[in-house]
Amino acid sequence: MFSFLPIVTSFALFYTLTAATCQCGFSVNSTDSPSYQVFTEFVETDFTQAILGGWIPQNYTVPKPIARGPYGKIASPKNVVPSKQGLQLWVKRPSGDTIPMAEVSTQRTDMLYGSFRIKAKMTGINGTCGALFWFRNNTQEIDMEFLSKQYESGGTVNLVNQSPESEAAGFNAAYTPGYDVQKLPFRPDGDFHEYRFDWIPGSISYYADGVLLKVFTHDIPNSPGHMVMNHWSNGDIGWSAGPPVQDTAITIQYTHLYFNSSEPRELTRFKTACPDNDVAKVCTIQDSNVALMPPVSTTGNSFVAPWDGPGSKPPVPEVPKNGSKNYLIAGVSIAVAIILFVLLMLTVKHWDDWRLKLRICGFRRVPSPTDKHALQGA
Repeated sequence: MFSFLPIVTSFALFYTLTAATCQCGFSVNSTDSPSYQVFTEFVETDFTQAILGGWIPQNYTVPKPIARGPYGKIASPKNVVPSKQGLQLWVKRPSGDTIPMAEVSTQRTDMLYGSFRIKAKMTGINGTCGALFWFRNNTQEIDMEFLSKQYESGGTVNLVNQSPESEAAGFNAAYTPGYDVQKLPFRPDGDFHEYRFDWIPGSISYYADGVLLKVFTHDIPNSPGHMVMNHWSNGDIGWSAGPPVQDTAITIQYTHLYFNSSEPRELTRFKTACPDNDVAKVCTIQDSNVALMPPVSTTGNSFVAPWDGPGSKPPVPEVPKNGSKNYLIAGVSIAVAIILFVLLMLTVKHWDDWRLKLRICGFRRVPSPTDKHALQGA
């Protein structure tokens, strides 16, 4: 079963310490780069922990007549399945004239520019499309789409920026400036890889495992929207192909989303947390799969450990200069507390004295033989 609650208890101390270091946001690229940006919000979700955090399974039907293919599509939460490897999004064999599919989208719809990072493993079964995208409407959509039919000759990803031009072409972006097919040095169904796009005013930059693939600068969206991940097929030979000959899934290991909010209340919250725009309290977002565990909680966020799955060790997050002092103070305080506790235990020589201490803490003390004798004598 899913847990919709953020995992915070085990990391409460670390959360408190980093609160002083990342409260002014999260940056991409070097400060002297034209594409340097600072984002104020985050949603981090580790799907290997069977949590959904700020993601919501979708439930809808696209009938065959409007599905742009020989089959309709039916999205159901039952096709969104947790596993030890991550969140599985299943496409199943046709049921009549529809193909069962899976989709999840973020609870938050106020994402305006950001760096969106998803670690996923695609399927090798021919006839499906795995899509990772930001969505506002049909003419403002930033896509990374994976067609399993393309993997026979190696790895491929389709980069799409849906625009009014693609709408005019029947939502075929292939002959617009917002479309590019990029070869990958790996098969997306062979292992987990991080896919990312950075959306800033004037450009969209796409990455795979931290390597820049393509930059779009035409018809860049400028309105808020939300993130979506889905896995589907409609039998269209020109795109998804299929339907698949067997049930198959893509698996999402984590999502690290850093973005700005269009909501006034979130802007107010951020200004309260960072009144002086202190650059020392801006955390640099790692180039690949290291979670920052940022401290500024946001609506629908999922706060998790920086962990890549069973058997791996959590990496050490980057800490600005003045953050190390906080860690040192906390470490010394914890060490002193442990030493004092051990010394206290060593000085307890008699169990009766320990029971007396428990009584002071609110526990009932059982009278000792000495106590009973004293009472009888009284």
